Amino acid sequence: MSEEFAYSQEKLDEELRKYQETFKKPNILICGQTGAGKSSIVNFIFKDEVAKVSDGEPCTRDITLYKNDLVNIYDSEGYELGREDYYKKMLFDEFLCKDEHKGIDGEESVHLVWYVVNGASKRFTPYDAELCHKIRSEKYKLCIIISQIDNLDETQLDEMVQSVKRQTMDVVGIKCFRTSNKEEAINARDEKGDKYTDWDELIEWSMDQMPEMCKDRFASAMKKGLKEKESQAKKRIIAATAAAATVGASPIPYSDAVILIPIQTGLVLAVLNVYGLKFAGGAAAVAGLLTAIGVKNAGKAIAGNLIKMIPGVGSFVGGVINAAVAAAFTAAIGEATSVFAYKQCEKAINGESDYYVDINDFFNSDFMNLVNQILSSKLNK
Repeated sequence: MSEEFAYSQEKLDEELRKYQETFKKPNILICGQTGAGKSSIVNFIFKDEVAKVSDGEPCTRDITLYKNDLVNIYDSEGYELGREDYYKKMLFDEFLCKDEHKGIDGEESVHLVWYVVNGASKRFTPYDAELCHKIRSEKYKLCIIISQIDNLDETQLDEMVQSVKRQTMDVVGIKCFRTSNKEEAINARDEKGDKYTDWDELIEWSMDQMPEMCKDRFASAMKKGLKEKESQAKKRIIAATAAAATVGASPIPYSDAVILIPIQTGLVLAVLNVYGLKFAGGAAAVAGLLTAIGVKNAGKAIAGNLIKMIPGVGSFVGGVINAAVAAAFTAAIGEATSVFAYKQCEKAINGESDYYVDINDFFNSDFMNLVNQILSSKLNK
């Protein structure tokens, strides 16, 4: 196998293109009461403060589309007293009932609806319940978010949650989540030790309801959601491992291990994307990535030294990379990338770093040592 094939820009670009075409942007409608802090909720969950990064594109007179590379937010202005009929007409006749917003496959399909109720109002009204019933009747995935719960005492909060449940109990699939952007409320716990806020539960529910084709970008867009990011990364690792096993189904010589480069490079890019990590340089960075993580030489070196590393493997492998070795090596690269990406995100969440990585620092000798450890563990099973 020639070095030219291994570093073919066409092959590498193809892997990246496959990833980008397979995973679509999620579209989320956020609507409900005026003054409920809808933009604050969006900007608390997503890294790039979606509702502030652009002026937005008007969809109707009262709904604006905010977007970045990972997620689209349809932001409703919210209803006001005395304009309930107008708001209902705008929300349904001019938006949710239109064909382009239904289903999951269209560029403008609405995948989730977050209905926000202002906790400071201390009320979930019959009109709120009516809107939520109608949203569900139109087959949209819906949750109710009680915002600004720091304005409520424990009794008032419980009464509001129970009011939501009473008025929506006959509708299947509606969940209610409590939120606040105040650090004190986020950290507060009740007598049982349970949190008052449901940010993690909101993120988990949203991920579960999201169409599969949108989950990677949703995970990537979130500030936190480490569990969801890790779960999506595992899916990408499984897919790439299967692809590598297919390549290895016809055993290849150690010297031709570079045939796995496009698959492994696509996997590394996919995992970094899932975690929302960014690096500069585009195509040039991809070429640098190959050198930095040592795929070009590691495939040969690790495979070539399996006999020394792992007792008994030599007679099993027989001087070639078969499906098991190709799959194990690819999985090891993916899992090591996920471990390092997870740690980088933890640092970013804790304010110790950001979501940008230097490829040369990220994929260092510690990374390759971890690849070796994981590979050895897999082939010793």
